[in-house]
Amino acid sequence: MTGFLTKIIDRQLRRLVMGAAVGMAVVSSTAVAAGRFHDPNLDLAEAAIEKAQGLIALTECGNPGEKTTEACDKLLKRAQELLAKTRDAVSAAAVAADGGDVVLPR
Repeated sequence: MTGFLTKIIDRQLRRLVMGAAVGMAVVSSTAVAAGRFHDPNLDLAEAAIEKAQGLIALTECGNPGEKTTEACDKLLKRAQELLAKTRDAVSAAAVAADGGDVVLPR
């Protein structure tokens, strides 16, 4: 009687393990197929924008109080704003390439 029960339990365990393995294979292949990956150049563009933002943040514009320094500071601030908008646009392009819906604020 013990051998008979052992065979039944072994058979059920094998079915359970095979079912779990097939289920994991289906889920993982579905996840890979559903996941769309954007162009890696978009990631490189985002890294370049981040580097440019860091370089602009380190920039110093002459002596405080001078007219040229104020103009330089104003232009640096504008450059930071433009880079922020560019970074948003690149991120939106990556989302759109992955199949998402994107609305860019103006």
